[in-house]
Amino acid sequence: MISGEKEYGKTALLKQLYKDFFNMKLYPVMVDATELRTGEGDELNNKIAEIYEQQYSNLEKEEILQMEEEKKVCIIDNFEEIVVSDKLIKKILHYLTCKFGIVVITSNLQNDLLGFLKNVETKEYLEKKFTRLYIQDLKNYMRRKLVSRWLLLSNEEQNPESQEFDVLCRNKLAQVQSVMKTGFFNKTPIEFLLVLSYLDNYEKMNTDYSRYSYIYECLILDKINEISNGDTNEATMYKTILEQLAFRVYDEEQQQNMEESFVLGVIFDYNQDYRGSKGSGIDVINNLTKYKVLEKREGKYRFKHSYMYYYFTGSYILNQLPPDMKMQKTKKIFEDLSKELNFNIALFLAYDMSAEYEILPLIQAVCKELLVEYQNFEYAQQKDLLKKLEYDIDRKVEQIFNIPKNVNIPKIQEETALKQYEVEMDEVNQQSEKDEEMLEKEAELDKMSLEFTKTIRIIEFLGDILKNYSSSIKRKPRIEIINLMYDSSMKLMGALYESLNGMIDTIIEIVDEKAKEDQEEIAAKSQFKMKINEFLSQFWGAFVGATVCNLGYSLQSDRIVDEIIDVRTEKNCTFFRMASIDYLIRTQNGHLPVKDIEECIKGKNKLDTFSRSILSQNVAVYLRNYQYDVNDKKAVCSLLNFNIKDIFIDEQKNKLISDV
Repeated sequence: MISGEKEYGKTALLKQLYKDFFNMKLYPVMVDATELRTGEGDELNNKIAEIYEQQYSNLEKEEILQMEEEKKVCIIDNFEEIVVSDKLIKKILHYLTCKFGIVVITSNLQNDLLGFLKNVETKEYLEKKFTRLYIQDLKNYMRRKLVSRWLLLSNEEQNPESQEFDVLCRNKLAQVQSVMKTGFFNKTPIEFLLVLSYLDNYEKMNTDYSRYSYIYECLILDKINEISNGDTNEATMYKTILEQLAFRVYDEEQQQNMEESFVLGVIFDYNQDYRGSKGSGIDVINNLTKYKVLEKREGKYRFKHSYMYYYFTGSYILNQLPPDMKMQKTKKIFEDLSKELNFNIALFLAYDMSAEYEILPLIQAVCKELLVEYQNFEYAQQKDLLKKLEYDIDRKVEQIFNIPKNVNIPKIQEETALKQYEVEMDEVNQQSEKDEEMLEKEAELDKMSLEFTKTIRIIEFLGDILKNYSSSIKRKPRIEIINLMYDSSMKLMGALYESLNGMIDTIIEIVDEKAKEDQEEIAAKSQFKMKINEFLSQFWGAFVGATVCNLGYSLQSDRIVDEIIDVRTEKNCTFFRMASIDYLIRTQNGHLPVKDIEECIKGKNKLDTFSRSILSQNVAVYLRNYQYDVNDKKAVCSLLNFNIKDIFIDEQKNKLISDV
């Protein structure tokens, strides 16, 4: 299982793995998670065979079904996008691990968080059966490697071992880092490459280095300028048509695939309103296809790149709608950032909106309506709440182990027989009531899941605003954004705790199944309780750790260090202290915050035992990354009682994988 944030290169890595497995004489297959909708073996066999036949021209269905498992490799990107129940996902995973020699799936942190709420059994199965690998941010070593390879692409005859090449690398790296230090770019491979390509193509840089200005200036407008041969009126015509086309697709809630008649209708309407198009509608379509703004697939048209669709939709809303409709559409988009389409359009809208006076008030209004019941949840409450949950578990276990003594069984049977008639008479009504209760609970869970997802995406969106526009946001709204992200994280914790009350039966079932699989006999009631409480503690701890990481990742802009420290001081909260350490690890460019970690582990302000455990687990993930300072690693290992030899062994493994 490969975990990494958005645009960390997970999909690109899977494509490379596909090629590598194929070269190893294996039979990899790339599976779309949304196509897996059944857990039945025969149906899954047919679906997998169908996908193989689509990707291989020389394989027949029977040959695929009879192929040895060791020769087959299943690769699934964004596995959490699968749209079936928790139990069904577990069945599908079990099928895949039995039918394939290798299974590779990817996930991101936001989907991991949602999995705690919806897919408890799936998460437990993944932790047991899969090895998790993390894709980390780019630090100095990998940046240097990327720059070196980039320079060699322009001239392969250069000697990478020469002093001249070393100077070239240093200069280019310094140039890129001077741009990325503005805080407008995330430290991901794709954004690093965006900056490299920008530097190669433009001698003069904009004052705004954000990825949205880059796409806006370099890719889209340059493309339109190329189509129109530098004619300003012609360029305006193409831009306006594309804005109208994108918005109509969005507003009518169509898929991006457009019939030719649909595109021609937009061009016709433009000519009716503006009378500015030269040539026929077909000529316009051909030009947009020729210059790769649109593409034609199976007789239908779509935007060649998704970001163009997002950009032109947002551009239409900002430039072509009257003020009242513009506000209405903008509000609708921000009200549901759980939809990937809305999320991306909102990022482009943010490029031309005021973070302080437009975006923040919109997001604050949305947040007030989400997970309202948990707005007062505090991290310090968790200890008492978990004790209450353990009490509820104890009562459930008592019921399971409360088997009547043998001498009482005849009497119980007699009483049961006498009551059988009444039970049968009431059965229909009781079942009807149970069904209604079940439907109500499912509706409540669906509502919570949607609000949970929206809250996760709001944290991510606010993080993107800070990463891309922090240099143009004043100190006060920066702090407001950070506080809003923290409050939203607390709501997530409150919501998950509440949902745990409805998961007790599932947790008991998981522990029971696990004991049977491990051939472990649980005879004593106290032993069973201990196993359940142990699972609950691990599950809750993993969720808290993931929530801390999510906040640390979302805050990842080195332009807001002072504000992070101010908020940490003001809140004096264990959760935010852990999140700030995660943030500092991500932003200190190869160094580890040794002093901050020490304050959490030792002295009068040290964290409680549970929180220290979470902090240790989170930091351990970073320590296994070879890109951090050696002395800092030794100091942190000493503080957390880690074996430095094990850390360095993992480090060398990671380096070998990276070099390959």
